[in-house]
Amino acid sequence: MYSKEEQAIRLVIKAFENKKRVKEDINMAVHSITVGFMLKNIGCDEVTVISGLLHDIIEDTTFD
Repeated sequence: MYSKEEQAIRLVIKAFENKKRVKEDINMAVHSITVGFMLKNIGCDEVTVISGLLHDIIEDTTFD
């Protein structure tokens, strides 16, 4: 069973599959996962970390 954070990471990877950032040649998921890890490293709670992981899905995808 995956933790909620792991589930969020898997969702980010799926949602941003084959999508690159406009100004960089990296997958968009890298940014969202980096934000999530940064929030976790400074001691944020699980809800905040997951919010950081998922923050671009609503804005940048048509993921259902």
